[in-house]
Amino acid sequence: MNRRSQSGVSLIEMVVAILVILIMTAIAKAPMSQYLKTMEQKNAVVGVRKILQTARSRAMANPSVHCGVYFDLNASPPKAFLFEDTFAPGSYAYDAGKDKPYLAPFVLPMGASLAIPVIFPAAVIYRGDGSAFLSGKLIVRSPGFTDTVDVLASTGRIRSTR
Repeated sequence: MNRRSQSGVSLIEMVVAILVILIMTAIAKAPMSQYLKTMEQKNAVVGVRKILQTARSRAMANPSVHCGVYFDLNASPPKAFLFEDTFAPGSYAYDAGKDKPYLAPFVLPMGASLAIPVIFPAAVIYRGDGSAFLSGKLIVRSPGFTDTVDVLASTGRIRSTR
């Protein structure tokens, strides 16, 4: 009796392979979800730091122009606007619609929020020597995470802590 060899995949083998893939996906879902939340929070903090560093670099590039960042806490999601303090440069304040915008605003990812302690202003303005007019503090929050971004007035140094 001559039997022909059969090649291919049986239905049982296909079902077992699909079940293995589903089990591996279920096991990896929780750690991957937590990892993605952590990365979104880190990206929000890095974005805030970068826009502050850009403002500082712009101010140092042209000492006659003060450059700053205004944090709009009422927007949903919160935004950070980079601007040149051209309307009243000696006042060291953000004048909406009057100061010249510089680059597109940075928008925080959905789920992230910004808070500023009461004693700090909503804008950080840098002078030509790289120092900030006033110190600043921002609290970046996401579900399960809180990071703080500090700006030191005397040096303009930007530091973030978890």
